[in-house]
Parts: sequence; C-alpha cells; structure tokens
Amino acid sequence: MYARQSKGLWAILFVSSLTLLGCMKDVTKIRAPSAAKWCHGCHGIHGKGTALAAIPNLAGQKVSYLVRQLELFQQGKGIGTAARIQTDEVVRQNRSMKYHADKLGPDEIMATAEFYSSQPCNVRPVNVEPVPSNRCTKCHGDMGISASGGIPNLAGQNIEYLLAQIQKFKESSSGVEREQRRPYRRHPIMSNSVSNLSSGEIATLYAYARMACR
Repeated sequence: MYARQSKGLWAILFVSSLTLLGCMKDVTKIRAPSAAKWCHGCHGIHGKGTALAAIPNLAGQKVSYLVRQLELFQQGKGIGTAARIQTDEVVRQNRSMKYHADKLGPDEIMATAEFYSSQPCNVRPVNVEPVPSNRCTKCHGDMGISASGGIPNLAGQNIEYLLAQIQKFKESSSGVEREQRRPYRRHPIMSNSVSNLSSGEIATLYAYARMACR
C-alpha cells in the first residue's frame, strides 16, 4: 500500500516538474537584446516602468512609436543651448535618455523597441467603460489604443507619467526652452491642445491608466 502511494506521489511530482519547465520555457522564450541593458535600470527588465518616478511603461507599446522616441532623444535638439524651437517641430530632450539612446545604433533601436513591444503589459483587473468622445479619443481611442503606429497607446500607462507629459507639453507651448537642464517635450499638436484641457479630458487620462493595455 505504501509503495503504491509513493509511486503515485512521484508521478505527480514528475508531471508537475514538466509543467514547470514548460512554463519557464515560455517565459524565457523572448530574450532582451543586449542593447536593452541600458534601459533596465529605470524601465525594468520587462519595461513596466515606475509610477512613483513617472517613468513610462514600455511593455506592449507600438514599435514605431518607441523607435521614433529613441531617435528624438538622440537628436536632443536644444540641450545646453538657448536655441529657439520652431513651433512645428517635434522635439523631445532629456539628458539621461540622450546619454543612453546615443549608445544605440539603428538596428539596436529596432531590436529594443520590438522586445519591449512584445512584453506582457500591465493589465489591471478594472472594469472601465469606453470614455466619451473628446480630443483625447480622436487620436488615442476610446479605450486608450491608437489606430496609428506613430501615436502611442495610453491604456495601462502610469498615470504619473501621463500627467508629467501633459505638463511638459504645456511648458513647451511658447516654443522656447528656458531651463536647459530640465526635460523638454514639444509636439505641434499636443503642445497646442493641452493648454485648456477640460476636467473630462483629464478624467480620460485616469481612465486610460486603468484600462487593459492590449
């Protein structure tokens, strides 16, 4: 009787170990490119970011959008200068991001973007209804998922990061970077649109943050 129970226990353990190995294989199937090591310190190995530090979640984001942002950081227009930024320019400058982005070549940028885009993103178990149509939904969708590769998904994004970007767009509406050591961001549409966001549109950002990011 004891021998029979022992055999049954070992069989269960054997099957469980195979299941565990199978799960481990799925988790490690997609490995981060070596270039992504420069991103891990702030964005984490899987790109989840940190809400407390207003660091964005990169997991599940559109590849073309991530590529474009890294290119903008590399350009770093205006860093350390008093140059006037043209109102029709798309500009994104951040000393830390430029330092790390400058280490990446075109192929490494693409590999890094594809890796983070493929990662499981923050899926919050919150039932959120599609938000009413407003200026945000025209580009980012009523569930925070945009229809264009160049427009970011906002669903599941860290709310502190979203609010910080709105503030940067507001600060850039004059077209001039007055404090050269501060991060700066300008977009001809966003910078002109966020200056008079309604309370409903601000509420849209909070709704996006609670939505499933895929």
